[in-house]
Amino acid sequence: MQSTTIKRAVAQDADRLTSLIQNSGAYRGPYASIISGYRVTPDYIARHRVFVAVDTAERPQGFYALLEQPPELDLEFMADDVQGRGVGRLLIEHMSRQARPPA
Repeated sequence: MQSTTIKRAVAQDADRLTSLIQNSGAYRGPYASIISGYRVTPDYIARHRVFVAVDTAERPQGFYALLEQPPELDLEFMADDVQGRGVGRLLIEHMSRQARPPA
């Protein structure tokens, strides 16, 4: 697996995250209407804890978004070409640490 880094998304990531959703193979055919027109906006990124997995070229491989209170998963998407390579597992592990209440 190519090296993957998970970082906090910033407003400039909004269009790339939207593209990741819109290009998702899981939402073709009868499921296409679920994401039709859906956009990740800079405001969405500012209001939620959004983290993106990127490769060494800073290409988004996947992302997730947590609602603040209570910490709850709102979105998670993976790029089709990295599915089965462990990136989703890295994001889920990262998310579970982020969602834990402070000790």
